[in-house]
Amino acid sequence: MIYCIQIFYSEAGMFMNTNHESEDLDELKRIAASELFSGTRVRVVDESQHILFEPPVRERSEELSLSGVAAMLGVPIVVPPESLVSPGEPATLKVGCMLEVCHKFLESPFPDPPFDSPEALQQLKELNDEIDQARIACFSITAAQAQQIAERLWPNTSLLGATSGKGFRIGTADQASVVNEVLGPALHIWFNEAKHTWFLQTWPE
Repeated sequence: MIYCIQIFYSEAGMFMNTNHESEDLDELKRIAASELFSGTRVRVVDESQHILFEPPVRERSEELSLSGVAAMLGVPIVVPPESLVSPGEPATLKVGCMLEVCHKFLESPFPDPPFDSPEALQQLKELNDEIDQARIACFSITAAQAQQIAERLWPNTSLLGATSGKGFRIGTADQASVVNEVLGPALHIWFNEAKHTWFLQTWPE
């Protein structure tokens, strides 16, 4: 059995995998409970996404550095090859992007609860479990397509956040129309607010 550490993306309301994977459950529990993940909601799951360990969120005492983000995600810091960098331009992170659709789920009555009580953490856990069960499908799109969508729907917003990826909710028919204009005719999303919830999700590659 392979176990994995996941971190919570508050803007998307969901967990995503890190590269911390192992058959040693106790070791992953130790890492998840360490100072490395201070300030971040984290959990350890098995291959069936069953939650085996979720330590309480602890306050981070200092700003998260690039090396800290890399360690938290379990990825190395590398210099991009010249083929990925345009002459005269600074090196930039490559961005992975996807559209995700879920069955409609109930909104949490506490969208931003404090992490200072067992009740608040339980509410977040229950909402995330609901999202996991509601997920229908994911569609890969390019970073250029995601950037076009973001520039039209969420101007002056970067695709990546301070602690890696971001999640953007596509919450209106007008927003869905913009997505379809950018992705059409290859991909067309069907917007039905009563039945589905769409997200644009990004992460560093």
